[in-house]
Amino acid sequence: MISAEAYCFEKVLSFIETLTGITLPETNYRFVQSYIADRTGALKISAEDYLSLVKSDAAERDMFLDAVTINETYFFREQKHFRVLVENIFPEIRKNTPRQLKIWSAACSTGEEAISLAALSASFLGNLTDLRVYASDINPLAVGMLQKGVYGRNSFREDGSDFHSLLGKDASDSVDVFRTPGKYLDLIIPLQLNLADESYDPVPENIDIVFLRNMLIYVRTGMRSGILDRIVSHMTPGGYLFLSSSEIPLLGHVELVLQNSDNCYFFRKKQPQEKKAGIIPDREMIIQPYQTKNTVTAKTSYENRRVLLSEILKHISRRLNNPVYEQPGTDAFIAAVDYLKTMYFLNSGELEKAGEAEEKLIEKWGENEITDYFRGIKFLRNSDYDRAVKLFSAALRQNTGFWPAIYQRASIEKDRNPGKALRDYKDCLRSIDAYIRSGNFSYQFLLEGFNARYFAEVCRGWISRMEKKGA
Repeated sequence: MISAEAYCFEKVLSFIETLTGITLPETNYRFVQSYIADRTGALKISAEDYLSLVKSDAAERDMFLDAVTINETYFFREQKHFRVLVENIFPEIRKNTPRQLKIWSAACSTGEEAISLAALSASFLGNLTDLRVYASDINPLAVGMLQKGVYGRNSFREDGSDFHSLLGKDASDSVDVFRTPGKYLDLIIPLQLNLADESYDPVPENIDIVFLRNMLIYVRTGMRSGILDRIVSHMTPGGYLFLSSSEIPLLGHVELVLQNSDNCYFFRKKQPQEKKAGIIPDREMIIQPYQTKNTVTAKTSYENRRVLLSEILKHISRRLNNPVYEQPGTDAFIAAVDYLKTMYFLNSGELEKAGEAEEKLIEKWGENEITDYFRGIKFLRNSDYDRAVKLFSAALRQNTGFWPAIYQRASIEKDRNPGKALRDYKDCLRSIDAYIRSGNFSYQFLLEGFNARYFAEVCRGWISRMEKKGA
């Protein structure tokens, strides 16, 4: 039986997650318990009553947030990220950004990161007269500390020391009090923002550079994906996103592509045409550095497999755009790697291996439109057109909008059955338009490096030619 005290603390942890999106690590439990004990003792109320007070009283909630949020930061933390800005990204900005440059420290804590970005940008992009650094955090007391700009020795570490001189001659761990130069604070716009909220209205559009480091590791997968979607929606095409090194393998997004500079990883937001492009699975995408157990539960119903397929496609998309993305032990991720493996063998012409990979795929995860499509491609590569058409048709019976199968069937039938092929090309064009409008792009790995618009143009071309011939 759980004790009343433990039950109350579980409610505290649940409230923290609901309020902030953060799953508090166990290493912080003792500190939070101690803080609650001090506050309940000072206020002479029970823990239950204290939790009610935090929910209803804004000032008490601010103090509670300050206690439970993780405010460990320092100037130029992970200095390799700032080195990439200086050596790779700022030179491009000098050439290509005549407008205002916007940088966002999205979980700025007490502000050292935002000040570091302001100092670095002002020093290396001094000719830019319109520079703004947006600094947001859920903790209003932390944002208040940024506005004051006064810090102690703990804000300076060996990591980051290459850039300390940008802050001024007093910037080091040898001074008890460091006051941020006003010229840098003037560049910063502080914002109180909860990244778990659905709206980021205070943040402008077309942000060029986002730093969101050491926050997402404390957030559950579903919430993490929502935060990433909202962050990406505020970035300009071609903009950059920096995460902590430990977070890179956790994340992938259809609009982000992983970049590497001297083993420093970060993301770039794709241009619109890049987002729509196909990506050919390569060998790195089917190699898992972690030893995962490919355990599969008992066979599920067709409906459950369909739900799982949507999750598989999400993991495939993330892996395509971030080859170091990993979710070891997650069935949907393990299946995603199996799907990528099969497509890799088909693309490389290793049809025997592709057949073996697909048999294992179906045995482990069941059949669906993708597995029918794989088999159709294999027979197409072997010039067995009748069987290929049957399998593409089987895929379409499972998903009528699965346009890669419509396209392949039309391409086979255009000489054998022009009327049927013409109908397929028209259906394919409508399905591609819907696919592009959805912004999902879950079939990238099937497109052999081309983009959806390429296939749409091919469809239009064949429709025009076949109609002229009276198909």
